Amino acid sequence: MSTACWSTPDPAYRRIWSRWATLRHLDPDLVWSHTHGRRPVDTIAVVAPHLDVDAEYRLVREIMAAEGDAFPVYPDAAAALSLLDGYPWGVVTSGRTPTVKQRLRAGGLPDPPVMVDSSQVRRGKPSPEGYLRAAHLLDTPASIHPLIRAAADPVAQLSLAVTLLAGFADGDPDDSGQWPKWQAAAPHAFHLLNQAARTTDTDLIIRAARIAEDAARHLNATGLYAVALDHLRALRSIREREQGASHPDTLTIRYRLAYTTGFAGDPMAARDQFAALLSAQERALGADHPDTLDTRNQLARWTGETGDIVAARDQYAALLPVQKRILGPEHPATLASWQGLAQWTGWTGDSAAARDQFAALLPVRERVLGDEHPDTLATRHRLAQWTGWSGDARAARDLLIGVADSCRRVLGAEHPDCLDAQHHLARWIGYAGDAATARDQFAALLPIREHVLGPEHPQTLATRHGLAFWIGAAGDAAAARDLFAALVPVRERVQGPEHPDTLGSKHELAYWTGKAGDAEGSRAQFAALLPVCERVLGVDHPDTIDTRRKLIEPLDVTARPTPRWSQLRRGEEARWSGPPERQQPPEGSRGHT
Repeated sequence: MSTACWSTPDPAYRRIWSRWATLRHLDPDLVWSHTHGRRPVDTIAVVAPHLDVDAEYRLVREIMAAEGDAFPVYPDAAAALSLLDGYPWGVVTSGRTPTVKQRLRAGGLPDPPVMVDSSQVRRGKPSPEGYLRAAHLLDTPASIHPLIRAAADPVAQLSLAVTLLAGFADGDPDDSGQWPKWQAAAPHAFHLLNQAARTTDTDLIIRAARIAEDAARHLNATGLYAVALDHLRALRSIREREQGASHPDTLTIRYRLAYTTGFAGDPMAARDQFAALLSAQERALGADHPDTLDTRNQLARWTGETGDIVAARDQYAALLPVQKRILGPEHPATLASWQGLAQWTGWTGDSAAARDQFAALLPVRERVLGDEHPDTLATRHRLAQWTGWSGDARAARDLLIGVADSCRRVLGAEHPDCLDAQHHLARWIGYAGDAATARDQFAALLPIREHVLGPEHPQTLATRHGLAFWIGAAGDAAAARDLFAALVPVRERVQGPEHPDTLGSKHELAYWTGKAGDAEGSRAQFAALLPVCERVLGVDHPDTIDTRRKLIEPLDVTARPTPRWSQLRRGEEARWSGPPERQQPPEGSRGHT
C-alpha cells in the first residue's frame, strides 16, 4: 500500500489551519500543535469541542481549496508507483476521495486501485484502522511495503527505495508530532538496512544505516528500548565493518548503544560501555574533543545510576572546569554538566546545595537560551524538585504550577515534557499534604499519557505507579496493593523483571501489602526482593539499603508513606523526550549522521 503521492508542505498546511483558527478566535499555535497525525475532524473536535465539527470541516476544506496548487506532486512519486507495478497498492488518506483523486490526476498520476479516506474509518491516523481496511480491500496482508519487498534486488531499485524512504522519513524522530510518520517508516528502514548490508555498495549501506539509526532513535523516544538495542547492535557491527572502529559515525552509534542500554534497565553495562567508549574517543578524537567530553558527562551519569552517587558527583565536578575552559562557561554542554553536578550533589544528600546550584544555573539558562526554552524549563523544573526535597513542598508545588503552565504554552498541552511536568506537579501536591488531590491528578493524567505515549510506555507506567502510590497515601492501602499487583507483571514484560523501575514497583507492592494488613506476606516479598536488588543495583545502592531496612524493621502500619530514592529520581531523570542535551549524541557526532 502507499499513502498519497503529493507533498503537503508545512507552510501551506499551517496557513490553512492558522486561517481557520483566526476565523474562530482560537490560538493558531495551539491549533497547529494538534494537527500532526490527526484527521482534520479529530483536530477540530479536540481544539473546538463547542463547534459543529462537520460545519467546521467544510470551512477548512474551503480554505484548503483556496490554496490552489500549494500541494505539488513529489518529484519521485511516479518512480515509486512504477516500482509497484504488479503489486497491489492503495492510498490511505486523512482527506476525502474526490480531492485526492483530483490532485493525483493533476500531477499525472494514476487513480489508486483502492482508496480509504477519512469518512470510511472511525479512528484516523495514527490508528492502523485505515491501513487494515485498505489491506482487506486489496486482499493482501498488511505487512512490509511492496516497494521495499520489490527493492531487495537489483541494487538500483534498492538505492531508489532508500532515497524515497529518506524523503519520507525526514522529521525529527524525537518530536512526538513526527511519531506517526516514524512508526510507519521504522520497519521499512530496518528491512532496507538488512537488504543493503548484503550488497557490496558501501555508499548504499551508509545511507540505509543513517535512516535506520533515526528509526532506532524513534524507538527510544517511544520507550521501546529493548527493540532499539537489537537494531543498534546490528548498526554498530555494520558501521565497524564499513567504516572502521575509530570512525566518528561508529563512535556515535556506540554512544547511542550505551545510552539505550542504560534506559533499557542495565545501568552497569551502560557505565562500562561509556567507559570503553571514552578510551576509544580519547585515542581517536583527543581528550578535549566535544564528543569526548560529552561521553565523560554520560559516564558520570551512569556511574551514579549504578548507585555510586558520590563518584558521579565527583566526576561532574572534575568535568565542569574542563568544559568551561574548552567550550566556554555558557556553552550548552557546559550548562548540562553544571546541571548534572547539581543533581548528583542533591542525591548525595545535600538537597539545599542542589537547590542553590539550580537557583544559580537558572538565570544563566534564561540569559543564554531565553525564559521559555525547553532547557530553561527543565532547569526550573529541577529547581522546583530540589526546593521540595529541601523541605519546602508547597514552594515546589507552586514552582511546578508555573513550569506546567509554561510547558503548555510553549510545547503544547500533550507534549511529553508537559505531561512530565504535570506528573511531578501531582506528586508535589501530595507531598505538600493533599494526597487526595494528588491521587485525582494522577487519575486524570493517566488516560492522556496512554493516548499520547501508549499504554505501555515507561512514562505511562510511571504514572500508573504514581496513581497507585497516592491512592494508598490517601488511605486505601488495599487498592494500592491491588494496583501494584497489576502493574508489576506489565513492567516485568515491558521493561524486564530486573529493571530498576520493575524493582521499584515490586518494593511498593511489598510495602502496601503490609499496610493492607498482611505483614507476613510483606516480609516474604521483601525477602525475595532483597537479593535481586543486591545483585542488580549493588549492596550499597540506596534502594537496596531501603529494602534491607524494610525487611529488618517491623512495619508501622500507621506511618505516613515516604518516597524512596528511586521515587525521588524516577520520572525526573527518566525524561525520555527531554532536552536535547540529554537525549541525543553531541553536536559533533550528529554532524556525521
